[in-house]
Amino acid sequence: MIRRAVLKGDRALGIGEVFLWKLYEGVAEALGGVYDELISRREVIVETLKNEEELFRGTLAKGIGELSHYLKLARRTPQAGTMPGPLAFQLYDTYGFPLEVTQELCAEAGIEVDIDGFYEALKEAQERSRAARGNATVYGGVVVRFDLSVLSGQRDNAKPTPTRFVGYDATETQATIVGACPVEGGQLAVALDQTPFYAESGGEVSDTGVIEGEGFRLEVLDLIKQDGVYVHLAEPDFDATGLTQEALNQKLFRQAVTARVDAPRRRRITRNHTATHLLHAALRQVLGKHVTQAGSLVAPDHLRFDFTHSKGMTPDELAEVERLVNERVLEARPVQVHSDVPIAEAKKRGAMALFGEKYGDTVRMIEVPGFSLELCGGCHVRNTAEIGLFKVLHESSAASGVRRIEAVTGEGAYEWVRQMESTLYEASSKLKAQAAELPSAIERLQEQLRDERKRLERLRSQASSASTENVVDVEGIELAVESLTDADMQETTLVADRLAEGNPRRVAVVAGTSNGKVMLVAKVGEEARSRGAHAGNLVRDLAKIVGGGGGGRPDFATAGGKDPSRVNEALSIAEAVLRKQVQ
Repeated sequence: MIRRAVLKGDRALGIGEVFLWKLYEGVAEALGGVYDELISRREVIVETLKNEEELFRGTLAKGIGELSHYLKLARRTPQAGTMPGPLAFQLYDTYGFPLEVTQELCAEAGIEVDIDGFYEALKEAQERSRAARGNATVYGGVVVRFDLSVLSGQRDNAKPTPTRFVGYDATETQATIVGACPVEGGQLAVALDQTPFYAESGGEVSDTGVIEGEGFRLEVLDLIKQDGVYVHLAEPDFDATGLTQEALNQKLFRQAVTARVDAPRRRRITRNHTATHLLHAALRQVLGKHVTQAGSLVAPDHLRFDFTHSKGMTPDELAEVERLVNERVLEARPVQVHSDVPIAEAKKRGAMALFGEKYGDTVRMIEVPGFSLELCGGCHVRNTAEIGLFKVLHESSAASGVRRIEAVTGEGAYEWVRQMESTLYEASSKLKAQAAELPSAIERLQEQLRDERKRLERLRSQASSASTENVVDVEGIELAVESLTDADMQETTLVADRLAEGNPRRVAVVAGTSNGKVMLVAKVGEEARSRGAHAGNLVRDLAKIVGGGGGGRPDFATAGGKDPSRVNEALSIAEAVLRKQVQ
């Protein structure tokens, strides 16, 4: 509807600027009394309208460009009197073009649109979408919707009664198995009359742990809440492959068990869950009241929080959010749980609720006094001090108008600190500097690298621009000579390599000087060696003139000297020395 309105405003009314958000006040005045979220979420609605229209206008411009290009080509081809249906669908699917708009623009050019082809492409896309949604109902190869009458094991097809959840107050309880059935992979789906295991909901992942009875043990891997029944997906300590429902009933049905949640894992989850509430409140305080939750993941090792905001956060904003959360943690504020609160009272108190979420007549509220109040059915710490350190790891884009923060708390934050400490220690060791001195040490290293790059570029330039005056023919062998200043042995060798590269008939001799020392390098090509040229003997004769010595292999050799003032003299005899070698 937003896109259609923008299209009409742009094409029919000639409105070339973002305008739709200006209609908000009239809608809020007319319907705000019925839909109170129109008033309470003013900033979110206005910001979303602006963002969506800006993005669509950009997409619309691209789509019109694509359509105009097609129409331009079609006009040149008389037989092309119909736009293919798949192309019309692409404009609809990719650029948001309603079919009637495409028809209108095509009609202006005297071209029809293949309507049947459009709807055929639309149908195919819908079928692909339905197939994708169908795949989402499978977890670990097991369809997550269970036939509860089969699960109950009763011949009269009675379903198990809804499970009583006791996990808010305990991580271990005595229970009775009221249903069990085999699933793929030798696992079991088990229902209890009461359970301490939390089933994934509201972003918080399911608990894991064990269910133990007389003569058997079930490792709980995941849970699914279905029609009020907590279905425990478990790995038995016995072979359940091929086990019939009757045999399974005899072994497990009505058995008394101990259900025990992995308590350390639960504690890590609760730290992260309460931290998301503090993060939400801090984001609203720093960025504005338009921020609302747009999704979350509360796992034992980290938390992920998606929120409405149109642009990336600055380092200062992230630092302030992180500071606010850690302040509330250090203040050791109690985390208060308000159960069975009438929904009207919760809204009156200003409790944050998920946009579009369906709530009953009564709700559960989680409050950090003076800072956060949210509707939530998850598990939480009793005091913010239990969270420990809160550390933001990443802030990024999750979708259009939605940002994402990933963070760690407690043990996860401690491990992060240890990793950073180890990284700092390794960096300090490599740079031979204290951790506090690393920035300046890196700056010095970068400056050295810049200087080295400049020197290498200069030397490469010298080698590549060596004039033909420095290359002479000696009995059919090319002799290339170069003199470098302020160059070490590595740089001198690099230039010699470049001079001799790809030429088997060439002999390259390069002299470099630095800090009162002379370096001589000779490189001899394969054909030149076959004629008698010898790099080691060549540099040895030249080194004598500069007060040094050296030698090496026939193809490559180095030498040194102590008198830079005689470098030109030494290079001047290279031709004569080489001539004697190749005659």
